[in-house]
Amino acid sequence: MKLMTSKTIEPIERELKVKTPILTTKKEIIKDSSLNNNLLIEGDNLHTLNILKSEGEKIDLIYIDPPYNTGRCNFVYSDSWKNHSSWLEFMKKRLVLAKDLLSDDGVIFISIDDREYAYLKILCDNIFGEKKYIDTIFWKKCSHKNQSKYLSSNVEQILVYGNIKKFNKRDSNLDNYKYKDENGYYRLEALRKSSYGYKKSQDYPLTLPDGSISYPDNEIEFMKRQKKSAGKNDPCWAISFRTYLKELKKGKIIFKKNNKCHYGAYRKIYAKKNNVPYSNIFAEATNQKSTKELKAMFGKKVFNYPKPTDLIKFLINLHPKKEGLSILDFFAGSGTTGHATLRLNKEDNGNRKFILCTNNENNICEDVTYKRIHKVINGYKNQTNGKFVEGIPANLLYYKAKFEEDLELTKSVA
Repeated sequence: MKLMTSKTIEPIERELKVKTPILTTKKEIIKDSSLNNNLLIEGDNLHTLNILKSEGEKIDLIYIDPPYNTGRCNFVYSDSWKNHSSWLEFMKKRLVLAKDLLSDDGVIFISIDDREYAYLKILCDNIFGEKKYIDTIFWKKCSHKNQSKYLSSNVEQILVYGNIKKFNKRDSNLDNYKYKDENGYYRLEALRKSSYGYKKSQDYPLTLPDGSISYPDNEIEFMKRQKKSAGKNDPCWAISFRTYLKELKKGKIIFKKNNKCHYGAYRKIYAKKNNVPYSNIFAEATNQKSTKELKAMFGKKVFNYPKPTDLIKFLINLHPKKEGLSILDFFAGSGTTGHATLRLNKEDNGNRKFILCTNNENNICEDVTYKRIHKVINGYKNQTNGKFVEGIPANLLYYKAKFEEDLELTKSVA
Protein backbone atom coordinates (compact mmCIF):
# COMPACT_ATOMS: atom_id res chain seq x y z
CA MET A 1 0.00 0.00 0.00
CA LYS A 2 1.31 3.44 -0.95
CA LEU A 3 0.80 6.47 1.25
CA MET A 4 0.10 9.98 0.12
CA THR A 5 2.81 12.28 1.42
CA SER A 6 3.18 16.03 1.20
CA LYS A 7 6.04 17.29 -0.99
CA THR A 8 6.99 20.08 1.36
CA ILE A 9 10.59 21.24 0.97
CA GLU A 10 12.31 21.95 4.25
CA PRO A 11 14.78 24.87 4.46
CA ILE A 12 17.60 22.47 5.33
CA GLU A 13 16.95 20.56 2.10
CA ARG A 14 17.49 23.68 0.00
CA GLU A 15 20.85 24.25 1.67
CA LEU A 16 21.89 20.62 1.28
CA LYS A 17 21.38 20.92 -2.48
CA VAL A 18 23.91 23.73 -2.87
CA LYS A 19 26.20 23.41 0.15
CA THR A 20 28.55 20.76 1.54
CA PRO A 21 27.53 19.56 5.03
CA ILE A 22 30.37 19.20 7.54
CA LEU A 23 30.92 18.83 11.28
CA THR A 24 32.97 21.22 13.41
CA THR A 25 34.28 20.40 16.88
CA LYS A 26 32.56 22.21 19.72
CA LYS A 27 33.62 20.40 22.92
CA GLU A 28 35.10 17.09 23.96
CA ILE A 29 35.44 14.81 26.97
CA ILE A 30 38.32 12.35 26.82
CA LYS A 31 38.57 9.95 29.76
CA ASP A 32 40.46 7.07 28.16
CA SER A 33 42.06 7.14 24.74
CA SER A 34 41.71 3.35 24.48
CA LEU A 35 37.91 3.64 24.51
CA ASN A 36 35.60 4.43 21.60
CA ASN A 37 34.75 8.04 20.81
CA ASN A 38 31.03 8.62 21.24
CA LEU A 39 29.52 11.48 19.25
CA LEU A 40 26.97 14.17 20.03
CA ILE A 41 25.99 16.22 17.00
CA GLU A 42 24.10 19.48 17.32
CA GLY A 43 22.02 20.25 14.27
CA ASP A 44 19.15 19.20 12.05
CA ASN A 45 19.07 15.41 11.81
CA LEU A 46 18.59 15.56 8.04
CA HIS A 47 21.91 17.38 7.90
CA THR A 48 23.60 14.77 10.11
CA LEU A 49 22.16 11.76 8.29
CA ASN A 50 23.50 13.10 4.99
CA ILE A 51 26.96 13.47 6.52
CA LEU A 52 26.94 9.94 7.96
CA LYS A 53 25.80 8.53 4.62
CA SER A 54 28.47 10.43 2.67
CA GLU A 55 31.15 9.07 5.01
CA GLY A 56 29.96 5.50 4.50
CA GLU A 57 28.99 5.08 8.13
CA LYS A 58 27.29 1.79 8.97
CA ILE A 59 25.09 1.46 12.04
CA ASP A 60 24.14 -1.75 13.86
CA LEU A 61 21.26 -0.36 15.89
CA ILE A 62 19.10 2.74 15.46
CA TYR A 63 16.61 3.91 18.05
CA ILE A 64 14.49 7.00 17.51
CA ASP A 65 11.72 8.67 19.47
CA PRO A 66 10.39 11.10 16.84
CA PRO A 67 7.66 13.69 17.42
CA TYR A 68 4.30 11.90 17.50
CA ASN A 69 2.34 14.69 15.78
CA THR A 70 0.32 15.22 18.96
CA GLY A 71 -0.41 18.88 18.29
CA ARG A 72 1.27 19.89 21.53
CA CYS A 73 3.18 23.15 21.41
CA ASN A 74 5.17 22.83 24.64
CA PHE A 75 7.83 20.55 23.19
CA VAL A 76 11.45 21.51 22.59
CA TYR A 77 10.86 20.73 18.91
CA SER A 78 7.87 20.92 16.65
CA ASP A 79 5.28 18.26 17.35
CA SER A 80 2.43 19.59 15.28
CA TRP A 81 1.87 19.07 11.55
CA LYS A 82 -1.21 20.11 9.62
CA ASN A 83 -2.03 16.57 8.53
CA HIS A 84 -0.77 13.00 8.36
CA SER A 85 0.79 13.45 4.94
CA SER A 86 3.13 16.28 5.95
CA TRP A 87 4.23 14.34 9.05
CA LEU A 88 4.80 11.25 6.93
CA GLU A 89 6.90 13.21 4.44
CA PHE A 90 8.99 14.55 7.33
CA MET A 91 9.56 10.96 8.56
CA LYS A 92 10.07 9.47 5.11
CA LYS A 93 13.04 11.71 4.27
CA ARG A 94 14.82 10.63 7.44
CA LEU A 95 13.93 6.94 7.35
CA VAL A 96 15.13 6.54 3.75
CA LEU A 97 18.55 7.79 4.86
CA ALA A 98 18.42 5.64 8.01
CA LYS A 99 17.81 2.53 5.91
CA ASP A 100 21.00 3.18 3.93
CA LEU A 101 22.97 3.45 7.16
CA LEU A 102 21.94 0.05 8.57
CA SER A 103 24.65 -2.62 8.60
CA ASP A 104 24.11 -6.16 7.34
CA ASP A 105 22.81 -7.16 10.79
CA GLY A 106 21.35 -3.75 11.59
CA VAL A 107 18.00 -3.11 13.26
CA ILE A 108 15.90 0.01 13.81
CA PHE A 109 13.46 0.66 16.67
CA ILE A 110 10.94 3.49 16.26
CA SER A 111 8.78 4.70 19.15
CA ILE A 112 5.29 5.90 18.29
CA ASP A 113 1.77 6.04 19.73
CA ASP A 114 -1.69 5.21 18.36
CA ARG A 115 -2.08 8.51 16.49
CA GLU A 116 0.42 7.70 13.75
CA TYR A 117 1.22 4.01 14.35
CA ALA A 118 -0.84 2.63 11.45
CA TYR A 119 0.47 5.24 9.00
CA LEU A 120 4.06 4.76 10.14
CA LYS A 121 3.78 0.97 9.84
CA ILE A 122 2.75 1.27 6.17
CA LEU A 123 5.49 3.84 5.52
CA CYS A 124 8.13 1.55 7.04
CA ASP A 125 6.81 -1.42 5.03
CA ASN A 126 7.38 0.68 1.90
CA ILE A 127 10.84 1.87 2.90
CA PHE A 128 12.38 -1.17 4.62
CA GLY A 129 10.21 -3.84 3.00
CA GLU A 130 7.42 -5.88 4.57
CA LYS A 131 9.78 -8.83 5.00
CA LYS A 132 12.07 -6.69 7.14
CA TYR A 133 9.33 -6.12 9.68
CA ILE A 134 10.32 -8.01 12.84
CA ASP A 135 7.70 -7.14 15.44
CA THR A 136 6.01 -4.40 17.43
CA ILE A 137 7.07 -3.98 21.04
CA PHE A 138 4.48 -2.64 23.45
CA TRP A 139 5.84 -0.47 26.24
CA LYS A 140 3.65 0.08 29.29
CA LYS A 141 4.41 3.74 29.78
CA CYS A 142 2.15 4.46 32.77
CA SER A 143 -0.24 2.97 35.28
CA HIS A 144 -4.02 2.98 34.93
CA LYS A 145 -5.62 6.27 33.86
CA ASN A 146 -8.79 6.64 35.89
CA GLN A 147 -9.85 9.80 34.05
CA SER A 148 -10.00 8.10 30.63
CA LYS A 149 -13.39 8.45 28.89
CA TYR A 150 -13.35 5.05 27.22
CA LEU A 151 -10.30 2.84 27.81
CA SER A 152 -7.14 3.57 29.76
CA SER A 153 -4.42 3.91 27.11
CA ASN A 154 -1.29 2.74 28.92
CA VAL A 155 1.02 1.68 26.10
CA GLU A 156 3.11 3.03 23.27
CA GLN A 157 4.39 1.02 20.35
CA ILE A 158 7.93 0.47 19.12
CA LEU A 159 8.15 -0.67 15.50
CA VAL A 160 11.06 -3.01 14.78
CA TYR A 161 12.58 -3.49 11.31
CA GLY A 162 15.95 -4.76 10.20
CA ASN A 163 18.38 -7.09 8.51
CA ILE A 164 19.27 -8.90 11.73
CA LYS A 165 18.88 -12.69 11.73
CA LYS A 166 18.17 -13.19 15.44
CA PHE A 167 17.94 -11.44 18.81
CA ASN A 168 19.47 -12.37 22.12
CA LYS A 169 17.33 -14.71 24.21
CA ARG A 170 16.80 -14.82 27.94
CA ASP A 171 17.30 -17.56 30.49
CA SER A 172 14.09 -19.57 30.88
CA ASN A 173 11.75 -19.53 33.88
CA LEU A 174 14.07 -17.59 36.16
CA ASP A 175 11.16 -17.05 38.55
CA ASN A 176 11.46 -20.71 39.51
CA TYR A 177 15.21 -20.54 40.05
CA LYS A 178 15.57 -18.83 43.43
CA TYR A 179 19.24 -19.58 44.10
CA LYS A 180 22.42 -18.44 42.41
CA ASP A 181 26.08 -19.41 42.46
CA GLU A 182 29.05 -18.88 40.17
CA ASN A 183 27.42 -21.09 37.54
CA GLY A 184 24.15 -19.15 37.41
CA TYR A 185 20.60 -19.45 38.73
CA TYR A 186 19.39 -22.81 39.99
CA ARG A 187 16.60 -24.59 41.86
CA LEU A 188 16.82 -27.57 44.18
CA GLU A 189 15.36 -30.92 43.21
CA ALA A 190 15.15 -33.80 45.68
CA LEU A 191 17.26 -36.83 44.72
CA ARG A 192 14.57 -39.13 46.07
CA LYS A 193 12.27 -39.68 43.11
CA SER A 194 9.86 -42.49 42.36
CA SER A 195 8.46 -41.33 39.04
CA TYR A 196 11.46 -42.12 36.85
CA GLY A 197 10.92 -45.89 36.71
CA TYR A 198 13.31 -48.22 38.48
CA LYS A 199 16.94 -48.48 37.32
CA LYS A 200 19.48 -50.54 39.20
CA SER A 201 22.21 -47.96 38.52
CA GLN A 202 20.09 -45.44 40.47
CA ASP A 203 19.56 -47.68 43.52
CA TYR A 204 22.43 -47.19 45.99
CA PRO A 205 23.14 -45.98 49.56
CA LEU A 206 24.15 -42.35 50.24
CA THR A 207 26.44 -41.22 53.05
CA LEU A 208 25.01 -38.08 54.69
CA PRO A 209 27.04 -35.32 56.37
CA ASP A 210 26.32 -36.72 59.86
CA GLY A 211 27.67 -40.12 58.84
CA SER A 212 24.32 -41.81 58.57
CA ILE A 213 23.24 -43.74 55.48
CA SER A 214 20.25 -42.89 53.33
CA TYR A 215 18.42 -45.11 50.84
CA PRO A 216 15.73 -44.43 48.25
CA ASP A 217 13.28 -45.88 50.81
CA ASN A 218 14.91 -47.78 53.73
CA GLU A 219 17.71 -50.26 54.37
CA ILE A 220 15.47 -53.35 54.67
CA GLU A 221 13.73 -52.76 51.34
CA PHE A 222 17.04 -51.86 49.72
CA MET A 223 18.58 -55.19 50.85
CA LYS A 224 15.54 -57.09 49.53
CA ARG A 225 16.02 -55.52 46.10
CA GLN A 226 19.65 -56.63 46.08
CA LYS A 227 18.61 -60.27 46.61
CA LYS A 228 15.86 -60.41 44.03
CA SER A 229 14.80 -58.61 40.88
CA ALA A 230 13.26 -55.19 41.57
CA GLY A 231 9.92 -54.17 40.16
CA LYS A 232 9.58 -51.40 37.57
CA ASN A 233 7.79 -49.18 40.10
CA ASP A 234 10.29 -49.65 42.94
CA PRO A 235 11.93 -46.47 44.27
CA CYS A 236 15.35 -45.23 43.23
CA TRP A 237 17.34 -41.99 43.11
CA ALA A 238 16.96 -39.50 40.26
CA ILE A 239 20.51 -40.07 38.96
CA SER A 240 23.02 -42.91 38.71
CA PHE A 241 25.77 -43.40 41.29
CA ARG A 242 28.39 -42.34 38.73
CA THR A 243 26.53 -39.12 37.97
CA TYR A 244 26.03 -38.54 41.69
CA LEU A 245 29.77 -38.73 42.35
CA LYS A 246 30.53 -36.32 39.49
CA GLU A 247 27.95 -33.78 40.63
CA LEU A 248 29.01 -34.15 44.28
CA LYS A 249 32.59 -33.33 43.29
CA LYS A 250 31.42 -30.24 41.37
CA GLY A 251 29.36 -28.98 44.31
CA LYS A 252 26.05 -29.67 42.58
CA ILE A 253 24.78 -31.96 45.34
CA ILE A 254 23.77 -30.41 48.65
CA PHE A 255 22.25 -31.76 51.87
CA LYS A 256 19.63 -29.88 53.85
CA LYS A 257 18.07 -30.61 57.23
CA ASN A 258 14.30 -30.81 57.50
CA ASN A 259 12.16 -29.89 60.51
CA LYS A 260 13.08 -33.17 62.24
CA CYS A 261 16.81 -32.45 61.74
CA HIS A 262 17.05 -35.27 59.22
CA TYR A 263 19.15 -34.67 56.14
CA GLY A 264 17.71 -34.67 52.66
CA ALA A 265 19.79 -34.91 49.48
CA TYR A 266 19.20 -32.41 46.67
CA ARG A 267 20.77 -31.61 43.35
CA LYS A 268 21.12 -28.22 41.71
CA ILE A 269 19.13 -27.84 38.49
CA TYR A 270 20.41 -24.82 36.58
CA ALA A 271 18.31 -22.58 34.38
CA LYS A 272 18.97 -23.13 30.73
CA LYS A 273 20.77 -20.11 29.34
CA ASN A 274 19.54 -17.98 26.49
CA ASN A 275 16.86 -20.26 25.13
CA VAL A 276 13.61 -18.29 25.45
CA PRO A 277 12.75 -15.20 23.37
CA TYR A 278 12.11 -11.96 25.21
CA SER A 279 8.50 -10.84 25.32
CA ASN A 280 7.33 -8.04 23.04
CA ILE A 281 5.75 -6.40 26.10
CA PHE A 282 8.00 -4.22 28.27
CA ALA A 283 6.55 -3.10 31.59
CA GLU A 284 9.67 -2.68 33.74
CA ALA A 285 9.89 1.13 33.67
CA THR A 286 7.33 3.90 33.21
CA ASN A 287 7.39 7.56 32.20
CA GLN A 288 7.19 8.42 35.86
CA LYS A 289 10.46 6.59 36.53
CA SER A 290 12.23 8.31 33.64
CA THR A 291 11.05 11.75 34.79
CA LYS A 292 12.37 11.07 38.30
CA GLU A 293 15.63 9.77 36.82
CA LEU A 294 16.23 13.00 34.91
CA LYS A 295 15.11 15.21 37.80
CA ALA A 296 17.61 13.47 40.07
CA MET A 297 20.38 14.53 37.69
CA PHE A 298 19.32 18.16 37.17
CA GLY A 299 17.28 18.94 40.26
CA LYS A 300 14.38 20.16 38.13
CA LYS A 301 12.27 19.24 35.13
CA VAL A 302 14.33 19.85 31.99
CA PHE A 303 12.57 17.70 29.38
CA ASN A 304 9.03 16.53 28.66
CA TYR A 305 8.32 12.81 28.42
CA PRO A 306 11.88 11.36 28.40
CA LYS A 307 12.13 7.64 27.76
CA PRO A 308 13.48 5.52 30.66
CA THR A 309 17.04 4.22 30.34
CA ASP A 310 15.82 0.71 31.26
CA LEU A 311 13.64 0.65 28.15
CA ILE A 312 16.52 1.62 25.86
CA LYS A 313 18.84 -0.83 27.62
CA PHE A 314 16.28 -3.56 26.93
CA LEU A 315 16.23 -2.70 23.21
CA ILE A 316 20.02 -2.49 22.92
CA ASN A 317 20.45 -5.77 24.77
CA LEU A 318 18.32 -7.57 22.17
CA HIS A 319 21.18 -7.21 19.69
CA PRO A 320 23.60 -10.16 20.09
CA LYS A 321 26.62 -7.96 19.39
CA LYS A 322 28.07 -5.96 22.28
CA GLU A 323 31.69 -5.48 21.22
CA GLY A 324 31.86 -2.50 18.90
CA LEU A 325 28.08 -2.26 18.49
CA SER A 326 27.34 1.11 16.87
CA ILE A 327 24.15 2.87 17.98
CA LEU A 328 22.47 5.90 16.42
CA ASP A 329 19.70 8.09 17.79
CA PHE A 330 18.90 11.02 15.51
CA PHE A 331 16.03 12.28 17.69
CA ALA A 332 18.24 12.21 20.77
CA GLY A 333 16.23 14.61 22.94
CA SER A 334 17.53 14.46 26.49
CA GLY A 335 20.19 11.86 25.63
CA THR A 336 18.58 8.73 27.10
CA THR A 337 20.12 6.49 24.42
CA GLY A 338 23.64 7.66 25.28
CA HIS A 339 22.98 7.24 28.99
CA ALA A 340 21.56 3.73 28.48
CA THR A 341 24.52 2.71 26.29
CA LEU A 342 27.07 3.71 28.92
CA ARG A 343 25.13 2.01 31.71
CA LEU A 344 24.90 -1.22 29.74
CA ASN A 345 28.63 -1.11 28.93
CA LYS A 346 29.37 -0.80 32.62
CA GLU A 347 27.06 -3.68 33.55
CA ASP A 348 28.35 -6.24 31.06
CA ASN A 349 31.79 -4.82 30.14
CA GLY A 350 30.59 -4.12 26.63
CA ASN A 351 32.28 -1.83 24.15
CA ARG A 352 29.32 -0.21 22.43
CA LYS A 353 29.47 3.30 20.98
CA PHE A 354 26.77 5.85 20.24
CA ILE A 355 26.01 8.75 17.95
CA LEU A 356 23.40 11.20 19.20
CA CYS A 357 21.87 13.95 17.09
CA THR A 358 19.50 16.68 18.20
CA ASN A 359 18.80 20.28 17.32
CA ASN A 360 19.53 23.06 19.80
CA GLU A 361 16.10 24.65 20.04
CA ASN A 362 15.72 26.14 23.52
CA ASN A 363 19.39 25.13 24.02
CA ILE A 364 18.38 21.51 24.52
CA CYS A 365 21.60 20.10 23.04
CA GLU A 366 23.90 22.22 25.18
CA ASP A 367 21.87 22.48 28.37
CA VAL A 368 20.30 19.02 28.54
CA THR A 369 21.79 16.42 26.15
CA TYR A 370 25.44 17.39 26.57
CA LYS A 371 25.16 18.08 30.29
CA ARG A 372 23.44 14.76 30.90
CA ILE A 373 26.17 12.74 29.17
CA HIS A 374 28.77 14.91 30.92
CA LYS A 375 27.25 13.97 34.27
CA VAL A 376 27.09 10.27 33.39
CA ILE A 377 30.78 10.25 32.41
CA ASN A 378 32.13 12.41 35.23
CA GLY A 379 29.70 11.51 38.01
CA TYR A 380 27.17 13.74 39.70
CA LYS A 381 25.33 14.41 42.93
CA ASN A 382 21.85 12.89 43.00
CA GLN A 383 19.62 15.89 43.61
CA THR A 384 16.93 13.71 45.17
CA ASN A 385 18.86 11.81 47.84
CA GLY A 386 22.11 13.78 47.97
CA LYS A 387 24.29 10.74 47.18
CA PHE A 388 27.14 10.89 44.68
CA VAL A 389 26.74 8.73 41.56
CA GLU A 390 30.06 7.46 40.24
CA GLY A 391 30.93 8.31 36.65
CA ILE A 392 31.29 5.81 33.82
CA PRO A 393 34.60 6.35 31.97
CA ALA A 394 33.92 7.19 28.33
CA ASN A 395 34.83 9.66 25.59
CA LEU A 396 32.50 12.18 23.98
CA LEU A 397 33.09 14.43 20.98
CA TYR A 398 30.56 17.23 20.67
CA TYR A 399 30.18 18.45 17.08
CA LYS A 400 28.06 21.08 15.43
CA ALA A 401 26.59 20.50 11.96
CA LYS A 402 27.50 23.31 9.57
CA PHE A 403 28.18 23.94 5.89
CA GLU A 404 31.59 24.30 4.35
CA GLU A 405 30.50 27.37 2.39
CA ASP A 406 29.36 29.11 5.58
CA LEU A 407 32.80 28.64 7.11
CA GLU A 408 34.52 30.01 4.04
CA LEU A 409 32.23 33.03 4.09
CA THR A 410 33.00 33.61 7.77
CA LYS A 411 36.74 33.47 7.07
CA SER A 412 36.49 35.97 4.20
CA VAL A 413 34.49 38.42 6.35
CA ALA A 414 37.02 38.12 9.17
